[in-house]
Amino acid sequence: MKRLAIIRQAAWLAMLAAGAAEAASPELRSMLEGEEVPPGLSIRAGAFRTDNIDRVPDQEEDERVNVFELLANWEYEGPRIDALLLGNASYRDYQDARFDNEWRGNLFAGANFAIVRDMFEWQLNGQFGNAVIDPLDTGGPDNVQRIDVLETGPIVRLRAGSADSFDIGVARAEVNAEVSQIDHSRDTANVQWTHEFSSRSNMGIFAGVSQLGFDEGQDAEDYDRREAYLSWESSGNNRWYSLGAGRARIEFDSGVKHDATVGWLRASLRRTSSSRLYASFERRAGTTEDLLNDDLLRPQPVWNVTALANPHVANTFSIRYNRGFGAHEWSAGPYLRRVDYFSSIYDQKQHGLRLAFRFALSPSLGVALQATGAESEYTEVDREDSYREAGLDFDFRFSRQWSVVAGFSYLDNDSTDPAVDFTENVVTLFLSYSPGGRSPIRSAR
Repeated sequence: MKRLAIIRQAAWLAMLAAGAAEAASPELRSMLEGEEVPPGLSIRAGAFRTDNIDRVPDQEEDERVNVFELLANWEYEGPRIDALLLGNASYRDYQDARFDNEWRGNLFAGANFAIVRDMFEWQLNGQFGNAVIDPLDTGGPDNVQRIDVLETGPIVRLRAGSADSFDIGVARAEVNAEVSQIDHSRDTANVQWTHEFSSRSNMGIFAGVSQLGFDEGQDAEDYDRREAYLSWESSGNNRWYSLGAGRARIEFDSGVKHDATVGWLRASLRRTSSSRLYASFERRAGTTEDLLNDDLLRPQPVWNVTALANPHVANTFSIRYNRGFGAHEWSAGPYLRRVDYFSSIYDQKQHGLRLAFRFALSPSLGVALQATGAESEYTEVDREDSYREAGLDFDFRFSRQWSVVAGFSYLDNDSTDPAVDFTENVVTLFLSYSPGGRSPIRSAR
């Protein structure tokens, strides 16, 4: 899939020849392959009402929020330009004057401009997402900020025969946070050699370096990141897997160094025509903007993305099993994550389980149930959270383009810090328009 191949993860130009193997979490890959998010663009307008807008343990206040939202799963492949728009962006109009109207979501936009196709390309991508301001608080409106990333640079591809290629890329990125003192520029240079054993298998060697320079006045120390790894990928009719291993070094201007082993193992296996297993284990050295890409279409709770100047080493493990039965489908999967920020009180360990069910009651009416349970522990402070969420959505399609979506969700956060204990109930109602049209629900599976 081209759309998976151009999603950036640690540094967008690091993808080069590795393609989809390095681009997608099991959740994102399974949602795209299963068309759980409809291809194309959808526009939604409506509102939601919450009984605890501040997410506080007591003195809760109701709030209605008007929302205009873009849902994107769109790609374009042309003779000179490949483009991708993926994720969501919503404009929130708060009725309470205490809160400023804002953009929420996680939207990625990327394009490859083929100056000389398969030899010299220029890449441009941008993304915005959300992160908390105070990582030890909840994700209420006054504790959420916007993170913007803009990155561009060329890639040169040299071929040595039909099986070997060398990719050389450089890029410049600008990262800006609405509140946190992490604004910086990032210069990246990468090189990768790839050998294709066949149309379905290849191996590669990658080396890259990036320099992060924080803007004047930011309370942060500049540092360099160097990485090198060996990768291997193979696919078949019912399977796909990718393996990588290497080393990374983070070196601050003060001379302090951190070395880490990095790598990944990702697999996708189709057991039957209606069932598939996705699995991933990854260890990487990254920055705040990398956490935004862990799950583009279904992100973790916003307070799990911490906006810090510190680099980090993250270990993640996730599985997702999809099973269809007739016109219905269910999926389940656990996930684990540990993030080490190097001498920070915000180091975290997380684990959880996601469940989802989709039922087709008729060609025009679908019902979706979702449930998530998660535990989060701050390893350097006395703080543990238990997060529970359940949701029910009804999707009524009265034409291929138009539908009404209504839902209810319940959220509970139980913490050893009483100040962040809260429950929240939310009711939503949206009118949705998809210009390209959507298939009837029953025939979609």
